[in-house]
Amino acid sequence: MRQVVIGKQGTQPFPINDPNVSRLHAVLYIDDSTGKLSLVDSASTNGTYIHNGTQFVRIPPQQPVQVRPDTMIRLGPETRFHISRILPPAKAKTKAEEKPKKYDISGLREVSETYQTRKLELENKLNNLNGMRSFTVVISVMASGGSGVIGNALGLSQSESIILMICLMVVLISTLLYFINRSIKKVTAERNENEHNYAVKFCCPKCHYSFRGKYYENILASGRCPNCKSEYHEGN
Repeated sequence: MRQVVIGKQGTQPFPINDPNVSRLHAVLYIDDSTGKLSLVDSASTNGTYIHNGTQFVRIPPQQPVQVRPDTMIRLGPETRFHISRILPPAKAKTKAEEKPKKYDISGLREVSETYQTRKLELENKLNNLNGMRSFTVVISVMASGGSGVIGNALGLSQSESIILMICLMVVLISTLLYFINRSIKKVTAERNENEHNYAVKFCCPKCHYSFRGKYYENILASGRCPNCKSEYHEGN
């Protein structure tokens, strides 16, 4: 039984400097006889999570949970990667076995384009909502100006009309801010979900090495994965 300690002082093949990750955050156990993989959270402060296909779910501490190489895990609120990235090298292969398989990565183009389109759309929505929040006071003052007309119609004095105006301003500002802030929260959640889908899907089809932040055309032009060396092609 082999193991890979995961954390800031872990034995995983890359450094983790996230302050929300514990020194010895979790352990991956590898059963060479059966090929099974088990992940155990080492009672970490911020928890270990696995992606179940729709969302990240926290695993109970000190209890082994079976995972696969393509399982994405998250340490604390930010650090995430696939199990395949921390697996130790497999046994040496013959020359015939070492020949990399060519993978069609045309699906990554759609992932990238969908992400960029959605990102721009959500950013425009947030900018518009933030602009509306900035003009809330102006809109409320203009709207509350009608309180003078209402005051005259009701036969109110000048001081009573001023009080009415102030009350209307408070109500209008509170109402507008409530709906604007609720909309901002919804768009922000959609933006986070878009980022998550991009991080999960925009990766090598074999080893799940993340291409986040890279251009699809550059990935295709390179012709291979920088991590597992699998060759790429687009379409048939």
